[in-house]
Amino acid sequence: MLQNLKPVETGEDGDPAACFARRVEGTNINADTLLATDYLNHFNEVVMLIDLLPDMPDARRDIDEWKPLSYIEHFAESGFRDKELAIAAYPHAPESARRGLEETVDEINKVVLAGVQELNANLDIEDDVGLSRLCAELSRYLRHLLDQASGHINGTHRMVHETASDGMDTPAENSQHAIDALMG
Repeated sequence: MLQNLKPVETGEDGDPAACFARRVEGTNINADTLLATDYLNHFNEVVMLIDLLPDMPDARRDIDEWKPLSYIEHFAESGFRDKELAIAAYPHAPESARRGLEETVDEINKVVLAGVQELNANLDIEDDVGLSRLCAELSRYLRHLLDQASGHINGTHRMVHETASDGMDTPAENSQHAIDALMG
């Protein structure tokens, strides 16, 4: 898959990240973080399906089929024009951006998977009001987490966290508490 990429080069200072920063110019990969927001499309898809679920019960099948994908897995399967460059640059992304993204994605995955179980329970008991409320709350919380993930990808994660005024700036380590509160 990575056959079209040049070997990892280093600049005069021996830093492959600086070389990748030059190589990603003109792409949809952030030159500072070496990360691409295209990864978030994987999660935006399931959020869109959750939004549609109250009016389109057939979306349940697609929601049930959704599976977490790592950054590398997503790009390996995607049609993203610069997917090979995104995969090659990923290990050279600043550790704080990469780790922040991974922690946020872990939380997103936990919330989606727990949310899907709760959505299915509401569908099984045919609770339309509860389903609509749950879909709206789940979607809202996932969008908040996606904003945080976008902040890590775009290098603005501190701004996203500090300006969150909706009471949902729950850190990743409180993931289970957030899921319980959301589903409670």
